[in-house]
Amino acid sequence: MTIKETGNRQFRDKYLGYLDSLTKADLIKDYVGTCGWLNCPAESGGPKPIEGKQYSTLIEPKRSQVISHPYSFGSGDFKQVVYHYPQFTEEELLKKRNMARLRGYSLPREFFHPDYENNTSRLDPLPDFRNTLYWKSDLITDKRGEAVIDFYSSDLVSGFVCRIEGLCAEGLLGKKDIEFTVQK
Repeated sequence: MTIKETGNRQFRDKYLGYLDSLTKADLIKDYVGTCGWLNCPAESGGPKPIEGKQYSTLIEPKRSQVISHPYSFGSGDFKQVVYHYPQFTEEELLKKRNMARLRGYSLPREFFHPDYENNTSRLDPLPDFRNTLYWKSDLITDKRGEAVIDFYSSDLVSGFVCRIEGLCAEGLLGKKDIEFTVQK
């Protein structure tokens, strides 16, 4: 007995595999006509193509000229393609469904952040090359769900991503990424 991979993408998380299947069912409009051609212009639908199978497909300008069966074509009017479903990353799958995934929960702990106003850290001759600028896993927002955070940037002239992940009193999860740039 020989077992062969069919090309289907496997997710470690069954839920993401389910989202992948839903996304492909919703977004993939490719079909195989009764003639066996991929996206036959003389038909408006049919079964979904099979991953890894080879199909014939008409190319322009011939494709625009076909309106019904039977149709004639020359050797330069079509091509052979091996069909592959599009691959979506976990991030793309979640974004398409307006979802977010938190990677874990962190217990509160002290994380270094300089306070240049109250000490002489700024007089240190060594540059500050921190790439994590602020971390507070036990930040609590006000009744409107807002909080003001003050932090010092590092000396790295670079782009940063501010990643906010949270949990409300009802147990709902949330996530937001904000990009900013530090310039000299």
